[in-house]
Amino acid sequence: AVCIIPVVIDTKTDKMYILASKRGPACPDHVGKWNLTCGYLDYDETLAEAASRELYEETGALVKPEDLHFWGINDAVRPGDTKQNVTHRFWIALDYEEISNGLLSGGINTDTESRGGEKDEVSEIKLFDAQSIDSVEWAFNHKEVIYEFIQTLISLRGIEETSSKVAGN
Repeated sequence: AVCIIPVVIDTKTDKMYILASKRGPACPDHVGKWNLTCGYLDYDETLAEAASRELYEETGALVKPEDLHFWGINDAVRPGDTKQNVTHRFWIALDYEEISNGLLSGGINTDTESRGGEKDEVSEIKLFDAQSIDSVEWAFNHKEVIYEFIQTLISLRGIEETSSKVAGN
């Protein structure tokens, strides 16, 4: 399986958002809960191709597989689940104005079937800022995935700042 964290950056305010969708009535589980874009590989596609396809099918956001950043693998067993997914995680930075305009104009929408996805897989799409992540119910372990990702970004930023200080910049 693949999981994509669509990070949307507002370059004017330097604020970060997460693009998420609410699971629609056709989903086999977690209906009505919010989730990150996720899904399964089709035959004869790479992980990045699957991640790009899933993002497009579920939101309408079209990205190139080579623009996705591999973030890691999760093979943890989730208590209560009847099956185990090994999730390959990717993230991508998207432009806030482009995504906001897409949400307003209808380019980013829940019409998953027209893009090759399953009918009624998504019932709503929304941008979440860091302060609103706890305000909704998330499917699977996606809230934890978001917080892990934020911690990774904070760690990387600290490494970059430390590296530039060591280099004398």
